[in-house]
Amino acid sequence: MIASLTSSRRAVLLVALAGSAAAFCACILWLRDPDMFHHLAMGRHIARHGLSPEEPFLYPLLGAAGGPPPYWLGSLAIYGWHALLGDGGLAFLPALAGAVLFGILFADCAPRGGRHGALTIAAALPPLVLAMESFRARATARPELFGTIFIALTALLVRRFEDGRARWLLAFPLLALLWTNVHPSVTAGLALVAILAASAALGGPPAKPRAAATAALVLAAASLATAATPCPANPVAVALRLAGTMFGIGGAAAGGGAAPDSYLPVRMLVAELAPARLESLRTAPGLLLCLTALSFLLRWRRARPREIASVAVFAVLASGGVRFAAVLAVVCAPIAARNLGEALSSIPERLGRVPLRAAAAVALALAGAVHPALATTPPQASFGTRPWPAAYPVRGADYLASIGFDGRLFNTFHFGGYLEWRGLPAYQDGRGTVPEGTLEASIIGPDDPKTFAALDARWGFDALVLQYRDLSGAPLESLVALKGEDDWIVGRDRWALVAFDDAGLLYLRRDGKYAERAARDEYRLAKPGNAGVQIKRSTFAALLAEYERSVREAPSCHRCRFLFATCALAGGMPAEAERMVAPALEDAPRFLPDLLLVAARAAEAQGKGARAAELYRRFLATGEDDPEARRGLARVSLAGGDADAVSLAAAARPDPMAEARQHFDRALASERAGDLEGSAASYAASLSIFEANPAAHSNLGYVLEKMGRLDEAVREQRRAALIDPDLAAAHYGLGSALAARGDRPGAAAAFRRYLALEPHGQWALKATQRLAELERP
Repeated sequence: MIASLTSSRRAVLLVALAGSAAAFCACILWLRDPDMFHHLAMGRHIARHGLSPEEPFLYPLLGAAGGPPPYWLGSLAIYGWHALLGDGGLAFLPALAGAVLFGILFADCAPRGGRHGALTIAAALPPLVLAMESFRARATARPELFGTIFIALTALLVRRFEDGRARWLLAFPLLALLWTNVHPSVTAGLALVAILAASAALGGPPAKPRAAATAALVLAAASLATAATPCPANPVAVALRLAGTMFGIGGAAAGGGAAPDSYLPVRMLVAELAPARLESLRTAPGLLLCLTALSFLLRWRRARPREIASVAVFAVLASGGVRFAAVLAVVCAPIAARNLGEALSSIPERLGRVPLRAAAAVALALAGAVHPALATTPPQASFGTRPWPAAYPVRGADYLASIGFDGRLFNTFHFGGYLEWRGLPAYQDGRGTVPEGTLEASIIGPDDPKTFAALDARWGFDALVLQYRDLSGAPLESLVALKGEDDWIVGRDRWALVAFDDAGLLYLRRDGKYAERAARDEYRLAKPGNAGVQIKRSTFAALLAEYERSVREAPSCHRCRFLFATCALAGGMPAEAERMVAPALEDAPRFLPDLLLVAARAAEAQGKGARAAELYRRFLATGEDDPEARRGLARVSLAGGDADAVSLAAAARPDPMAEARQHFDRALASERAGDLEGSAASYAASLSIFEANPAAHSNLGYVLEKMGRLDEAVREQRRAALIDPDLAAAHYGLGSALAARGDRPGAAAAFRRYLALEPHGQWALKATQRLAELERP
């Protein structure tokens, strides 16, 4: 019976259409990619002014020769789509691409020399699902979208050529001619054809005398076609330089424009360029790579060297940068599907009374169908057709537009594309094109006050559009103790906060061109970039008024509502807190846990036990495990006579480590105040209660190093690393202390271990630089 399900072309077509429809729906996602608006701005500029030989957006480089970017046609296509369908339509371009991609991959999954049947569809389902999950993670309106489809199409052309249908591959030079102006990933297509040509030359399929010559001629024609571009730098050369520097070979232009030695800071500080780690094998592309390797083992006698080489090349590429994982998945999926289909067909049809082959097919199909439900999806990668609230500084851009801003603006690296689209003078965008010698300082920005002061002195910024700091992983009390009550984003002595929303903050210079605006519109008390709200009786009313103003100016800002509610609750106004967060409780995917918790506390304070219990339970259901929430749920449950109140109360017992944490926080505050002796004593007191705390050992090691007690610092960092071998901070601290003690080999080894654990971020960049100094002869 199972074979009859797909015995006709119509049935296969229905399966393909159903899969494409599912892919279309799955790829309708929040607009969240920071580069999307850069491509919209670039496409709009080209549509209005033609291909410009000069930099059109970034004011530090205005007029500099650079020529059109290698993705100019892709940007123009995205802008054209937006011109037709508007902002809402941008969510449907990746969805359409996902549907097309599924159709191409499904066609390529068909068995060699045959058509799809029930067994081959069952075998194809797990690889196809994993491939579409991998694509979904990067499904956003940028030229890479088209490149991914072209890679899948090239793989299909290569496969058809191997099956003896050479005419398909003859279309590749025309595809390359289009592709080279859409996105530099044309290099991946050339790589697939080059592997085919090499395989055919060595006697691989198709076993025909002219096959190798045909493949070589197609490759040569396609390579010539990539030169038909208005870009001064050949897209293939740009892609090869980028790939080369991922593995320490030569230099690269980040985005086609950075200085040759500037790729390292971009790679260290931009998440999508970070190298893959062992944990990546648990992601959809990693699982698909493992499944592909297993499929080769199952069919090792008939495994094609060309396919093995293709998977190996793209696996190496994906290991150098996680952004290439989706490309690896597109290459792997059809190969794994065909191998699994052949393996499935070789299983005995029956084992006694058990229909073995049919059972295996059903198991594979179920595995593919169930996996998406088991995979964890971050909120920003869920269904949505609007901009993700934390992706774009909408309120800051609105404010600047309202005052006719024409000064000099410094912006966080990835905000530049959105500012370009809004017609504002961006300092930098995702391309990494900044004045020579300033890339690291430009990316880090005010997080490093010394290097930023040099940038400010050079350019005289009138305004700053900045992202929030990542405060995850550190207890609120510790952060407050360490950082105090100053603005954690940038110093208020020179900069006035005038606007903010969920994405970022806008500051104006107090003594600059917009000084009058800064004085008039400043939020004098609000510090939305700080963790928590510091409430003082003398300023409570003024602070609450500022947070109410922020909601009025940005009604969709969930952070603003949370800050108001927290302030109101601390000031004894629970009804006002509940009123402010109520509209956001069903439409705040990023801030929902925080909003639920403050709403629960507000309901409890008003005596609404049932409502408070409901909100506490919703908060805990998000995966958060806050002791205060459990205690609150226990309180309202006990008051309401809940049968589970006793167990809830037991689960909400006070933390026995509270005293140790108090000493830990006191140590952070003492260190911040410059009292190193007091800090060391507090860390020691914390460790006397809870010795197995690696963070306390490591922090104590840093303090001891500052005091010049290097042997003790090394001891503490080694103890921290022994308790938690994956605590990256301990290995960095060990390297720093050993370097200060003169142990260059030991310090280098510690920094290497740190980079293995934390290959991405500002401290990874510093560790790389220190390692280079240690290894210098």
